[in-house]
Amino acid sequence: MSERPQRTGETVDSADVSPPRVPTLTLAPVDRSAPRLVLAVRDGPRAPLEGRVRIGTAECCELRLVDPYASAEHAEVRRERDQVILRDNRSKNGTWVGDARIDTTLLVPGMAVRIGASWIELQSETEVRAEPPVTAPTAMLGRSPAFARLERSLRRVSGMRRPVLLRGETGSGKELAARYVHDVGPRAGAPFVALNCATIVDTIAESELFGHVRGAFTGAVRPHTGAFVRADHGTLFLDEIGELPLQLQAKLLRVLESGRVQAVGGEAETAVDVRVICATHRDLEHMVAERCFREDLFHRLSVLVVELPPLRERVEDIPLLLSRFVREAEAELGRAIVLAPGCVEAACAHAWPGNIRALRNAVLRAATMGDGPIVAAQLLPAAPSEAPRSASLPAHAEDADPLPFVGDWARTQRELLRRAVTEHGSIRRAAAALGIPRSTLGARLKR
Repeated sequence: MSERPQRTGETVDSADVSPPRVPTLTLAPVDRSAPRLVLAVRDGPRAPLEGRVRIGTAECCELRLVDPYASAEHAEVRRERDQVILRDNRSKNGTWVGDARIDTTLLVPGMAVRIGASWIELQSETEVRAEPPVTAPTAMLGRSPAFARLERSLRRVSGMRRPVLLRGETGSGKELAARYVHDVGPRAGAPFVALNCATIVDTIAESELFGHVRGAFTGAVRPHTGAFVRADHGTLFLDEIGELPLQLQAKLLRVLESGRVQAVGGEAETAVDVRVICATHRDLEHMVAERCFREDLFHRLSVLVVELPPLRERVEDIPLLLSRFVREAEAELGRAIVLAPGCVEAACAHAWPGNIRALRNAVLRAATMGDGPIVAAQLLPAAPSEAPRSASLPAHAEDADPLPFVGDWARTQRELLRRAVTEHGSIRRAAAALGIPRSTLGARLKR
């Protein structure tokens, strides 16, 4: 008679079986709601955090270091319920969080501590095991469902010849997405030329796009190669396409349809093979209705549209982005930077209206202005009601768009805007300091 297979957790009666078997162990259920964590040495070994992990140079350590400044059993990390606790084992050179030597500290994913000359980072297992979905030279990074959908959409349009329109909020990474489309597509080895339509002056915008010949206008002492010719066989990225002057929109449409450009002041046309990617945060449909944007150009550009999700819809990506921006700041400042406990959670709970750009700027600002670990209060921007206004622009100036430039007020505002750009060194930084969109400041300067 064949033996019935024994099920896990079933009680064994020794009188029913012969010979006796090894007693079956019933394991406690696994808490799958708790994230699996890993301790990782930067550019070195890793150890899963299950129970206790000892860190040091001794062979008995679960995370063994090759570091002359680390002790044999330098520190240990334990996971106790929903907390991860690191304790220093009276090491010779100490365990450091930023510039502070600690005996005990809480760790959160994305946080790093220094032991000897080694950096130990707490990571989620998904972050360690899953390679970034992007292998191109572009620096896109994410693991959220929204990012995965974006990456799939960009790959789908990358092999097409038609223009692509990228739509998304300011700071959501539209230029990075355009570079990704270029890098994973068949034009990867060809030029990638980027032109911001909001920053070019109306009088030279046509020259920027199509070039000019010598003597085409006053000051044209030498010929200039336009963006289309420079991007031949590659990709031309036109950021803030909604800011392109109307008279140039018709010429851009003609180039898209004919594949030929004519330099300002020139007679001959030049054939170009260019993949055009445009981006905007503006409501182009509304601009078409208001006759601020050509309808025929809109339909030409909007065949392939990719929507970029804001950072508030990519919360799972914030720890990864924080880690990258911290390392970028370390390289720029030449010193170690650490996020204090609670900083990652606070960043994930913040809405980040400026999206990825605002997060990067916040990390660099906090790292530059502080010496110790970055705490949440340093990282998160002040509430609008608490944020100080720039002295370069009166408080009521932000409501002045509908007003024409007339009288003394016009001269005053122009001087204040010019002064802001001069002080901050660029339109982008000046707009950030004034608390207005870059495109708005660019339009005011044009007027």
